[in-house]
Amino acid sequence: MKKNLIYLAILIVSVASVYYFIYYNPNSTLQPDERTFAFEDTASVAKIFISDMNGTRITFVREQNGWKIQETGLYSRKDVTDLMLRTIKNLAIRYPVSKAAMQNAIKDIATHNKKIELYDKQGERLRSFLLGPPAPDGKGNFILAEQAETPYVVWNTGFVGSLESRFSTDVNEVRSRIVLSIPFQSLAEITVQHSNPQLSSFSINVEKPDSFLIRNTVSGEVLPNKKIDKSKVFEYIDFLKAVYCEVIVTSPDEIKYALEQKPFCTVTLRLRNGSQQQVMCYYKEITQRSKSQTDEKGNPRPYDLDRFYGVLNGNKDVYLLQDYHFGKLIQTVEYFKKSDS
Repeated sequence: MKKNLIYLAILIVSVASVYYFIYYNPNSTLQPDERTFAFEDTASVAKIFISDMNGTRITFVREQNGWKIQETGLYSRKDVTDLMLRTIKNLAIRYPVSKAAMQNAIKDIATHNKKIELYDKQGERLRSFLLGPPAPDGKGNFILAEQAETPYVVWNTGFVGSLESRFSTDVNEVRSRIVLSIPFQSLAEITVQHSNPQLSSFSINVEKPDSFLIRNTVSGEVLPNKKIDKSKVFEYIDFLKAVYCEVIVTSPDEIKYALEQKPFCTVTLRLRNGSQQQVMCYYKEITQRSKSQTDEKGNPRPYDLDRFYGVLNGNKDVYLLQDYHFGKLIQTVEYFKKSDS
């Protein structure tokens, strides 16, 4: 019994000595950067560079109004950059890879990694490391600091899963989903032109902050001021501050389908600075995802009622738009009339 206690004491001292050597010993051969991955002051991070094993690179640059993707000049999704910064801030070492497993771990990191670099406003590199594949138990990932020899397993404490999906290099996945972002004071006029002649197309001219000229662009008739429901006009224009798409379409077949049509509606916005933005809307084909496959009589519907395509300013990007959201802009002149008119 006494001998067992002696062995136990020796074991405890040995473990404590190793722990001290790795984490606290100032004479340790391990450099501090080898185990320093988290960066708490994320507000000082001005640039995030990520590259993957396919040679794809993406650089996020902090600007006054958000983060931009340097390679495209497009803004990134706020939730994407917020999650990246939160992940970096909360990186915690679970354990250093054992000597027995080190060779395999380094090999795995070499063949499956994303290189991540953080920079401040002055261009000084704050962190640089390779985020490798998931740990064997699925809790976190292997990681190796630049020019380091010792790999570790890191995680966000309590999170079960891989962290690498939080550092995407897919521009279409991380770019902002905002299609229109126009403050009330910037708008001079909006025109909604329907291709269906039975729908009354219209324009709203913002003459003053509380004065509007609403015109039926088909008949030329101007809606009398006393008949205008201003609350609906204010709500309508305020919606322009943040109009989103569901996703940016990447399928060549879908893009071709959309652009081979004539638009069923065109929304044109003239701004006070003299510029113009225009969204052309195209019907979307019926698919298995379409909620309504047939009409009331059981006949196949010619197009999807819940989603449609949109193209902004004639560029190459095709957006998938939801009728529930973007459809709020596609009204007729009757929508703005007072209910007792």
